Amino acid sequence: MRNLLKATGSIALLLAAACGGGSENTSTNTPTTTTSATAAPTATTAPTTTAQAPAPKPPLADLIKKTMADFDAGVAAHDAAKCASAYATDTQFVQPGPMGWHTSGKDDVQKNLDMLFKAFPDLKIVATRSWTKGNQMAVEGVMAGTNTGEFMGHPATNKKIGHRFLSIMTFDDNGLIKTEHLYHDHATMMGHLGHGDAKLKFRNVEAIPTTAMEQISDTDNAREAKNADAAKAWFATWEKKDDKAYTDALAADVTKANYMNPADIKGKDAAKKAFDELHKTFPDVKVAPTSVLAIGDWVVAEVEMTGTMKGDLGSIKSTGKPGTVHLGEVLRFNKDGKIMWASRFGSRMEWATAFGIPPKMPAPAGGAGHPATPPAPKK
Repeated sequence: MRNLLKATGSIALLLAAACGGGSENTSTNTPTTTTSATAAPTATTAPTTTAQAPAPKPPLADLIKKTMADFDAGVAAHDAAKCASAYATDTQFVQPGPMGWHTSGKDDVQKNLDMLFKAFPDLKIVATRSWTKGNQMAVEGVMAGTNTGEFMGHPATNKKIGHRFLSIMTFDDNGLIKTEHLYHDHATMMGHLGHGDAKLKFRNVEAIPTTAMEQISDTDNAREAKNADAAKAWFATWEKKDDKAYTDALAADVTKANYMNPADIKGKDAAKKAFDELHKTFPDVKVAPTSVLAIGDWVVAEVEMTGTMKGDLGSIKSTGKPGTVHLGEVLRFNKDGKIMWASRFGSRMEWATAFGIPPKMPAPAGGAGHPATPPAPKK
């Protein structure tokens, strides 16, 4: 799948030739003596070739922007090959899902997109927010469409899907996608189609956003470093079971949006309750960041959550098995350095695989929506 921003230039060699010529001179004739002069041979200068240095390579930022524009054009045309051209030959495309933390390559990207375009002829993948720093980019967006073709062995349902995704990418020196980690909930997608366990809940089908994409770039390195450290310390509170430090890091009006859950939670009290419930299910839980990208007021992080499932998880009974799942976390800090927005992206199918949970897919059960845009920090 999620979404967004290669151009190299070359200049032909210029050839230049210079040619020179001679002239013929004749002496004056007299009545008694005639003198003739033979013209000197004409001197010829051999053509010369002047090589001009190749045009400088465009900045990486411009190459990335061109790559993402090409990908977007491929999505709009439902051209899987054009989309795949945005990826480097040796790209690593990774996502958590029913096969765990699964890695595939460029050919798989093209095959999967081709399958999606055929199953959802009106499919749209639209970015709502992007973060860029150097050769790194994160993109949040919505994938939506109507299932009018066969999908993963299932006949068409004529139902709509619409759910959030988070893509975290790195680019090579040519501006092509070198790695992409894609986080989204397969269970929500399949639930929208009416497949699976009716006891599981998920968010309502989300419509394609109509607002312009918000683009965030790095600004204040000192502030960003401070936010990155604060995010790491916050993740560490899970292993320490330190609910006070956990809630102290939050703004009073914090919103937490876990896109594997049917609804957002708001406020410190609700956040603390969710924190305590997670420890009942996974008493030895540990959340370890594997990458942290701080840009502006935001931190986009990837984490590995490990633990042993010793308690029930909602309607899912405990399995007693240890496991590891992978999550994408998006945090926004206010001017006081408190977390005012925290969203989480992952796949319940990976949870099922990791902790030995029967992989039942959800059927429509309804669920609350969420604000399309986190609130801006208060001035």
